[in-house]
Amino acid sequence: MKTNIYKKEIIKIFKRNHLLSIADVHKQIPHANYSTIYRNIRQLVKDDKLVKQIFGKHIILYEINDIKKHHGHFLCNICKKIEKLEMPKNEQIAKNGYRVQEYLLTGLCNKCKINN
Repeated sequence: MKTNIYKKEIIKIFKRNHLLSIADVHKQIPHANYSTIYRNIRQLVKDDKLVKQIFGKHIILYEINDIKKHHGHFLCNICKKIEKLEMPKNEQIAKNGYRVQEYLLTGLCNKCKINN
């Protein structure tokens, strides 16, 4: 079944990379139709294998869903570079019944901070 082959290829790509767009994945599997990549990624999100991350209005990226290694992201407001952030353990949040799955911080990266 071709769909399973593409899903396996997509998962391998995400295991080597953090945060990719559908176009990024398609560049690595150019023999597949763009719509095939889109449908497979959408199904992998439904199956909890990938997580869809939305950074602002026009940046939609995906990553492996690793519930053991929760992390956040830092988005530079100028260059739009996205970096992975370790997620601090906050026992007070847990005591209040919350479970934080994702967080996003925005600001200026070191390069943009120096140049602006």
